[in-house]
Amino acid sequence: MTGGRADSRARDGAPLRRSAATIALALAACLAPLLAWGLQARLPRADRVLWQTLSAELCFVGLALLIARARGGSLRERLGLVRGELAAPSALASIAGVLALSGALAFAVAQLGRDPDGSLGRLDAAAFEAAAESPWLLLIAFGVAPGVCEELLFRGALQRSFERRLRGFSVGVSALAFALVHLDPVHALAALPLGVYLGAIARRGRTTWLAILCHVANNCAALLPPLQRQLALVLPRPASWQEAAQWLAASGLALALFFWATRSRGVERAPSG
Repeated sequence: MTGGRADSRARDGAPLRRSAATIALALAACLAPLLAWGLQARLPRADRVLWQTLSAELCFVGLALLIARARGGSLRERLGLVRGELAAPSALASIAGVLALSGALAFAVAQLGRDPDGSLGRLDAAAFEAAAESPWLLLIAFGVAPGVCEELLFRGALQRSFERRLRGFSVGVSALAFALVHLDPVHALAALPLGVYLGAIARRGRTTWLAILCHVANNCAALLPPLQRQLALVLPRPASWQEAAQWLAASGLALALFFWATRSRGVERAPSG
């Protein structure tokens, strides 16, 4: 009897311990930027920007964990870190689509003009400055970290939280929040359609992993200009509005192929959790 009561208390206490650990991790992730900010004062300016970016991305992870934990249940399910329709054909189609969409948007942003003192201008300057000295840190800070951390929050925690009540409209809500955190108006206008695209594939594919893959691929492709000397790779970009329209059409075609590929395997709707 004594052993049975001990086992029962251990089982009852396990969820509480997991909740406490999750909350502690989330709070640590949110507070980490404050500590990192103070430790970065002596770093070169370019490295300081990269570390500050990494620190800020930790905040997104912390918020995602707090939202997911508040909803209860499995963190993996709440954040969408499940297999879903994560297969090679659907993943390749979704990545091709986001690269085409990003190319069209990059041309539009260039034509609208980019304020060198705005967030996009500062990020470009920091990327070119850091590329020669810290290429791998640049890829992590501007390529991988935003793709993982931002998707956990916007397509994982937020979109899946709104899914039960808003259904497909949850894609638009998460995309709008995603655009707003970019602050710079031009950057936000470009982020909004990207957010809709990422939300659509995450919902249709029933997994946040697809959105993470696309976001990381898109960010790393955007870093090719400053890293061209190190990587000897060049990604073609539209040179006219006509080419931009063709890239946009290619993105739509890739998205249609993605929806067809997932539907052909019996995916009829996104999970409501």
